[in-house]
Amino acid sequence: MRLYLKNIGMIKETEVKLNGLTVIAGENDTGKSTVGKILFSVIKAAEINRGSFFYSVRTRRILSDFDDFKTSLTFILKSKKDYDKLAAFINDQKTKIQKILENRYVSNNEKKKQIEEVFNKYEINFKEVEEFYKNLKEKVLSVFEDRYRENFRKGILNKIINYLFDWDIINKDCNEAKIVLESLSKKTEISLKHNEVLSFKDGGKIFSDATYIESPVIFQLIDLLSDEDIVSKEYIPTIKDLKKKLTGLDYRVDDYELMEKFNLIIKEIKEIINGELIVKNSKFGFKRGNDEYSIKNTATGIKSFGILMMLLKKKWLLKDSILILDEPEVHLHPYWQIKYAEIIVKLVKTGMFKVLVNSHSPYIIQSFVKFYDETFSLDFYLANNGNLENVSENVEKIFKTLSDPLDRIF
Repeated sequence: MRLYLKNIGMIKETEVKLNGLTVIAGENDTGKSTVGKILFSVIKAAEINRGSFFYSVRTRRILSDFDDFKTSLTFILKSKKDYDKLAAFINDQKTKIQKILENRYVSNNEKKKQIEEVFNKYEINFKEVEEFYKNLKEKVLSVFEDRYRENFRKGILNKIINYLFDWDIINKDCNEAKIVLESLSKKTEISLKHNEVLSFKDGGKIFSDATYIESPVIFQLIDLLSDEDIVSKEYIPTIKDLKKKLTGLDYRVDDYELMEKFNLIIKEIKEIINGELIVKNSKFGFKRGNDEYSIKNTATGIKSFGILMMLLKKKWLLKDSILILDEPEVHLHPYWQIKYAEIIVKLVKTGMFKVLVNSHSPYIIQSFVKFYDETFSLDFYLANNGNLENVSENVEKIFKTLSDPLDRIF
């Protein structure tokens, strides 16, 4: 798998492999985080488009079109008798079409065919509304076209980009940009112009899900984000997604062998932090022995491990998904950075999902080198001045870049 970016953020042009563990190293403000945010945005926008949310939005749109048409009749028809007769007719159509839309066992093309038949069975005997009714039919059937689905994808991606990049996603020296995510058999292509999505061609499911971990401060934000007034004002995709996974229902996994691997990693994390994260009465806490502590009074480093622990407990690291970690070394002392990297390698070795890590820690980088073996794929990239160089064959370039500040001191 690979992600190709052109003129995205600081990145001029690059190609990143996503075959196991991918590590992007470099100093601050070199474009490291951009790759992870773009990857998350594309996967989530495509996932939302394929899921139940798209179909519920589409259904609401169609039913709303019927309601709007019925409202317009009050302005067109002069007689209440005529209105009542036509309104009953429209309500009957709406009910039949709603049942078709809610039938999960019928294909998209078959639904369109059945809805068209519903329209064709009825005749409008009021010349005043014939043109309006024709427009209603065209509007309803148009949502089954590829153009409608692509516009929906574009709208979702634009919304995510709005909050992750503040409408400032394209390189300052350009007006156009391109994103390509592909596997051996599938290819998704996105073009952008003037910081808006111009086209979004979904080539099929490449990743089943993406989880983005930016900071353990998420635990402090969870209570804040539960306030509906705040949620309605700002949609923060990465945080809202992680909140759902940490506080929602467990994901069902029937793979016993995999869960045994996950449980061993959970046990190892518990030993590292000498305790475990718990949820009681919808509130997170930390338990050590018989003592329980508020999450607010728990060390931030413990929370970093705790996020991984909770995702494993709730089984939210899904098959064929990708876990994106943005500077996981923050809040971790050197020894725990090494242990964190070891946990990440063990997660990659389960073969369930891919991991993308952005880091400027020599401890994290060196740990990945140390724990690497031929059972998984490991690729290193060095971010510098808008370029991402594949340095998998020469990781020393990363260490030289990260050690330069020490050379200046001495």
